[in-house]
Amino acid sequence: MKFKARFAFVGLLITAFVFAGCNIFSWSATPEESEDLLEDGLEFMLDGNFEAAESLFALGLLEDSLNSDLLYNHAKATLLSSGESIITILNELQKFDQPSGTNPGANIELPFFGREKPDQDNLYVTNITIFNDLNPIFDSTIVTTGSIEKDDITLDLFIANTVKGILRIADTNGDERIDDKDFDLSMFSTGSGGFEFDSSFVDSLGAEDLNALISSVTDIIDNAGDIFSELLGDTDIDTTIIDNLMDDITGSLEWYYVNTLVPGNEGEGDNDGDGVVDDECINQIDDDGDGLIDEDAIVTGGTPGWDWSGAGTPQPCP
Repeated sequence: MKFKARFAFVGLLITAFVFAGCNIFSWSATPEESEDLLEDGLEFMLDGNFEAAESLFALGLLEDSLNSDLLYNHAKATLLSSGESIITILNELQKFDQPSGTNPGANIELPFFGREKPDQDNLYVTNITIFNDLNPIFDSTIVTTGSIEKDDITLDLFIANTVKGILRIADTNGDERIDDKDFDLSMFSTGSGGFEFDSSFVDSLGAEDLNALISSVTDIIDNAGDIFSELLGDTDIDTTIIDNLMDDITGSLEWYYVNTLVPGNEGEGDNDGDGVVDDECINQIDDDGDGLIDEDAIVTGGTPGWDWSGAGTPQPCP
């Protein structure tokens, strides 16, 4: 399977830091005046004891779950105690920092997919926590208290959501962990406009779970695009490249929805936009000869729109 993505937004991310006020992905902790657990947690942050600070902020959130100072500092302590940093994250994304219209070289893995599963899991869980902490501050339907406001955390939320979205692809069972319960899924640049991975895991994962995985990833990436567009919406920075990136990821992933034959399922229709409904069977073969494997597929027993068997008319998938 292949999907296109242009990771040409690293420069925009760096530029965006100019427009962001405080942010958890900065290089040092900057405490704010507060009381009780928040104040004690900030003392631990200054001392470099991030795990203790994280615990105190978590305790504070048990009593005041919508305190934006506690939410923000818990997110920052979580990042710092994880050992991850904006430098590490940008370095991995920077491998795909290509001008619009060009492609990265072949055999370059999707960001964060070169890590071992424990390291992927650490980054994934960290950014899930960061997202869950910061989203209430960003969400205009939720009323928070405290000094940290939406504009202070928008860039942080975008980074956390983007990392979460990419690594959600590796979380094949959707339990918010990346471990041996997940199928191994390596993704590499083809050097010709997309990413490719072995589709053999689809047979093990199953059509319904694959559709759920694709829907989850596209929802997260769509949300990340909305966040970043809002971050830069009032500036002179052109967000077209970010919008194109998000469209490339979500659009191409959606090519691989599978028609499960259940009315209303995500795989119904012409998912890859080639004019043919349900192009292929799930068999790790390029049935329609377009260079893609198992895209716009239909489950066993369903009849694809393409005459994969050469019988003269389309035949049900075996």
